[in-house]
Amino acid sequence: MRFNDFGESSLNILVIFNLVVEDIAAELEEREKLLLQFFELAQELGVEFAFPTRTLHVDTTPPSGLGVQDTARAGASGAARRGLIGLVEAPHEPGDG
Repeated sequence: MRFNDFGESSLNILVIFNLVVEDIAAELEEREKLLLQFFELAQELGVEFAFPTRTLHVDTTPPSGLGVQDTARAGASGAARRGLIGLVEAPHEPGDG
């Protein structure tokens, strides 16, 4: 077992082990047992696991040139193409009004 890498929001530990089992079902069962033992040992040692979170900020401000009525008329798909709901503004498509 070795400290192997820094993840985006983790410290990665490399564990290499071999299982001698008869089939994939037995391998999955034994692997689960082993991983749960690692988890139980960590709990006994007072190690806590943080679960990564992400925050997404959505800009709902209409681009300049579009009024409130234009925004409502555009509908959700038109609004997404104009960058009102999405994160990337797509080029204007013919027939978009």
